[in-house]
Amino acid sequence: MDGQIAGAPALGFERLIFPGTSVAAHLSSPLGSLTGAPYMIVADLQPSAGATPLQVPGEPGVLGVSSNMLTLVDAFHGLLPWGMPAVLPTLGTTLTGNPPPFPPTTRLVVQAAVADPQAPNGLAFTEVFGGHFAGEPSVTGASGGTSILGQFGYALHATDLDGDGLSEVVIGAREEDAPGSPDAGRVFIYSGTPLVLQHTLDDPMPEVESHYGVSCSTGDVNSDGFIDIVVGARQKDVNGIEDAGQIVIFFGPAFGQTQTIDAPIPEIRGQFGHRTACGDFDGDGSCDLAVASIGSSVGPIAQAGTLDVFFGPALSSTVRVENPVPAAGDRFGYRLCAEDLDGDSKQDLVVSAPFKSLTVSGMDDSGAIYVLLGPTFGLHTYLPNPSPSVQGLMGADVSCADLNGDGVLDIIVGAELDDSGGLAGQGSVYVALGPTFASMDQYFSPNPTLGAGFGSAVDAADWDGDGSLDLMVGEFFYTGSTFHEGRGHILLGPDYLQSLTVAEPVGGMSYQFGRRIRAADLDGDGRHEMLVGVPQSSAPGTSRVGAVYAVEF
Repeated sequence: MDGQIAGAPALGFERLIFPGTSVAAHLSSPLGSLTGAPYMIVADLQPSAGATPLQVPGEPGVLGVSSNMLTLVDAFHGLLPWGMPAVLPTLGTTLTGNPPPFPPTTRLVVQAAVADPQAPNGLAFTEVFGGHFAGEPSVTGASGGTSILGQFGYALHATDLDGDGLSEVVIGAREEDAPGSPDAGRVFIYSGTPLVLQHTLDDPMPEVESHYGVSCSTGDVNSDGFIDIVVGARQKDVNGIEDAGQIVIFFGPAFGQTQTIDAPIPEIRGQFGHRTACGDFDGDGSCDLAVASIGSSVGPIAQAGTLDVFFGPALSSTVRVENPVPAAGDRFGYRLCAEDLDGDSKQDLVVSAPFKSLTVSGMDDSGAIYVLLGPTFGLHTYLPNPSPSVQGLMGADVSCADLNGDGVLDIIVGAELDDSGGLAGQGSVYVALGPTFASMDQYFSPNPTLGAGFGSAVDAADWDGDGSLDLMVGEFFYTGSTFHEGRGHILLGPDYLQSLTVAEPVGGMSYQFGRRIRAADLDGDGRHEMLVGVPQSSAPGTSRVGAVYAVEF
């Protein structure tokens, strides 16, 4: 016999119960041996830490008796509210209701029993199943930018910079005014909840509209034991070559010393630095650096996209990685994820090309993903969008995590304007399951909307503290009361059937809440906050200065 609450099986995890949501407790006998017998369903309110269950001989895990216990259904004594059947039907029975709000420190636990002459006590018990009551999530924000169109939050990266076990947040504002340099771009480092500014990193050679701060990544690039910050300036002019691009490395722990690196093969509008990723790709113990040039050519193929990998700690040895399946306008390298995907202790690269055309007409942006194995970056897996569409944009964002708990990393891919759910541009998220990545699961918005862009940003972490990873997804083009105000979703693991939706506290037209999303544990409580970058957000009296929010339980 088994039980469920809010769709969750009676296993070692519990559902979060949010205010206003309906809770369903389902009782069934999978083999049918107990159907036709009387049954009872009881509920109890307990502290979140849980009560010690009353141990009945031969029936471990029976619900602990307390003053808060409530009998919901008791067919033995004729208590059959809401038209409940007197005996357990073949397909089971479901009891649905709306519990009153309780503090988040409380949990609702449910258990059922069915008459079973073969059981030690004449009753067959379910496992205890239930859920924690959750309050409304906290959404707190920070705006380090003040410049019109500064776009604070355009780049968003989180890691532990100082070794204290807590994540810091590195935020790029690609057109923020720097002192004496309008629209030069700036980078900010925040920590804590609420977010507090710790450092500001300016381009040592600022240039108007260089897009300094378009990307940020971190790693111990010079192998001195401290984490460094790599900042991309994809439209920096280099030696007279327009928009060739450049990166700047800020060396930790003080971030006062810097090193600039130009593209080994600079190209007009090559945009070297659009994206960067740090990882030990050759397994020598030193951090290496991969840099994307999404506007560069592969032979005569314009904007096919390339990568340059700089091997640490000297960064003088390089290898060029060309788009393995090149086509004009692919922009290979649009997003990068560096992880050890094959278990050989060398990190590999997941590379997206969201503008790749896959239809016969060649007029689409369906998108594709590449898995390249370090240190040679040979093609391991090519994943074209399984449902090509005009603007699918599979690869709008990528992240890596072990979602199914098998010890192997999976690849999370946002396809922000995918049509395959039935609505044009509604978007979806694909999860390619490691280690082969041949099998893909697909997820849609809890409330799909035409043109909403579900999948604009993706990440995964344990948000609610139940031990399973949750999916964090942006839906930046969602139109509610305001055009393209955007929203974000947390799809709760391990089955992602239950979700929570959040919006900007004071949203506005085309703010695009959910344009960027990353997970980080900012306060050390074991639960990861969902960080949301909103580069088009406008503080009162300003225009598009940008904002970053932390969403926590």
